[in-house]
Amino acid sequence: MGICFIGEVPMKEFLQKRIKPKKGKIITSTHEVVGEHDGLAFYTIGQRIGVQFVIPDQDPGSRFVVGKNLEKNELIVGYENDPLLYKQKIEVNEINWVSGHPPKFPLKCKVRLRHRQELQDCNCEFNERDNLLARFTKSQRAPTPGQFAVFYLGDKCLGGGVLNI
Repeated sequence: MGICFIGEVPMKEFLQKRIKPKKGKIITSTHEVVGEHDGLAFYTIGQRIGVQFVIPDQDPGSRFVVGKNLEKNELIVGYENDPLLYKQKIEVNEINWVSGHPPKFPLKCKVRLRHRQELQDCNCEFNERDNLLARFTKSQRAPTPGQFAVFYLGDKCLGGGVLNI
């Protein structure tokens, strides 16, 4: 997989040259310990990690990263359709509005979470922490802290910010 703006470099190889490994447990979304990871920084929410371990009495198929517990240094894995991969709402902060000022809220608009993703319907308002809360009409797969959300009204880009989940 290439890294945006850097070129065709395997992500883990690139990061290992810059980040010291910190081993931890790999657990399932049902809290079973199934292996050990090299460091949470080397994995992305939604990433397919293949069959690196076998879970007794379960399908040996591919697993996907469905979460990270930073406090316990645990990588949480599940199947492709694991409910932990899907979010109905996200929090966004560090927002830059194209016009220089925010639109009127509450706001019904569209949002894009990744390059080339179809625009998704959402309703937006600010929460008690002054972060933008976007509620989707359709659950979104693998929104990840640090990704950007870009908001649109019709064919007009309103602005965007960083996912805080």
